[in-house]
Amino acid sequence: LINNIVGNHYDGQHNIRPGDSAVPQGIQPLPLTPQTQYLGVLLDAGRHYYPTRWIKNLLDTLYVLRYNLVHFRLTDDQAFSANLTSQPNLAMPAFGYNHTYSVGELRDLVAYAQARNITLMPEVNMPGHAGGWGNIPGLVLDCPKFACTKAYGIPLDISNPRLLGIVRDVLMELRDIFSTSDYFHLGGDEVHMAMPCFRELGLQIYDYNSFEQDLKKILKEVGIPQAKVLRWETTGQKANWRAGDMTQWWLSHPSEPRNRATAKNASYFISAGLYMDTDLNANAWNLYSRAREWGLKKDHPLPTAIVAGTFELGKEEWFEKNIVGRLLGIAIAATGDVYDNATAFERVYDEHCRATGIDPRLCKLRGTPIDAAKHRTMNWRPVM
Repeated sequence: LINNIVGNHYDGQHNIRPGDSAVPQGIQPLPLTPQTQYLGVLLDAGRHYYPTRWIKNLLDTLYVLRYNLVHFRLTDDQAFSANLTSQPNLAMPAFGYNHTYSVGELRDLVAYAQARNITLMPEVNMPGHAGGWGNIPGLVLDCPKFACTKAYGIPLDISNPRLLGIVRDVLMELRDIFSTSDYFHLGGDEVHMAMPCFRELGLQIYDYNSFEQDLKKILKEVGIPQAKVLRWETTGQKANWRAGDMTQWWLSHPSEPRNRATAKNASYFISAGLYMDTDLNANAWNLYSRAREWGLKKDHPLPTAIVAGTFELGKEEWFEKNIVGRLLGIAIAATGDVYDNATAFERVYDEHCRATGIDPRLCKLRGTPIDAAKHRTMNWRPVM
């Protein structure tokens, strides 16, 4: 099973029938207990499509590693990966893929995760990183030069009178589908990245305060509490009032002096230091050290969740960057156990890695990236 994530068989060899949520016989979680309520990893379906069977194999793997949260990004500039009953025309596959997730598939994944004590938390990006909403004409600003060059941070057109009704439909349906999640993510960062789009159209960048006020009203209507709504840490933009009381910190920590005004709520998620798409050479020891530094910071309240970032990584990159090997390092850090040097850590890492049933050759890599040309033919051993 773990071989289906870290090995060459991306779509898996484990025959999983739709609606079959039972934990496969022989799978046992590692004896690791996170200090935080949630230990999670991000899955970027806003840029890539992951077959549902592959996701289920991932959920089996995360169950073994003691993860209990998948931050499931459904939208970004590249895709709107949910084919919703209320707004089917929004569905837009990521470039190079032909699939989005049906409501039935999403419900099946939620149930499969729940059987493993794992929560699927949805994210839909707004008002920036919203190019995926563009399948309905007029919902995003039409700036072709920007879209054909950088295309990073395409904004919703908040002046469109249809937008709020569509947002309400989306949030209402996703709240129902992801009913097992206590939290709901609405993106919300890097709106300043769309400045070239506004300049191309001869417009001033929008004042999003009114949109966020309307968004707060919609959240109340559909039954999503403000206290359970997450937004990304703001960077490079004016910290305007936003809907949602919780912040997911990805670049800094709420304890830093510059953040104290916006970090008044003690509940937060932390991803800073744990982005696996930006540091090719990081290994499990590096991720262990960063998770302790950022996620278990002394003299500061623990985060509600530690969430590893895997932005822009498709299923092939999950193999090549050895994401599962690194996730084990973060899982060990989340227990609070302290290892002062790499040698002491690696002894514990090796013991846990062997217990998962991963091929010993993979364990020896200790989270370093895999030489795909050399290792794709490994005989990956399943967890049994």
